[in-house]
Amino acid sequence: MAPASKEGTRKQRVQALNHLNAALEDFHNSRSRDVIDLDAVRLRMRAADVAFGRFVVLHNKFLDFPCEEAAIDTAQAEGTAAFKKVNTAKAQFLALKRAVSGLEPNDPLV
Repeated sequence: MAPASKEGTRKQRVQALNHLNAALEDFHNSRSRDVIDLDAVRLRMRAADVAFGRFVVLHNKFLDFPCEEAAIDTAQAEGTAAFKKVNTAKAQFLALKRAVSGLEPNDPLV
């Protein structure tokens, strides 16, 4: 197997970020329906979490390549924004779960 190229990894990272953003959009759309199906929302949250994991792997792999400082700064800003979006979505899911079930979530955010 040939080693990954910087450009190939960059493209995969961009695709992973696009997939993550689409998964988060699906999550937000599932939350905003009139009738909320908590299981469907949970599945979309898991999909977003998996997409974030894939993005992180490619993000770290991309940062292992020598890059110009501007490219690193941009990548880090995108990674930070993705992290914040995922954490916000998790907090929203936990709030929704609490509102629907009337129970406190098992895993509070720290």
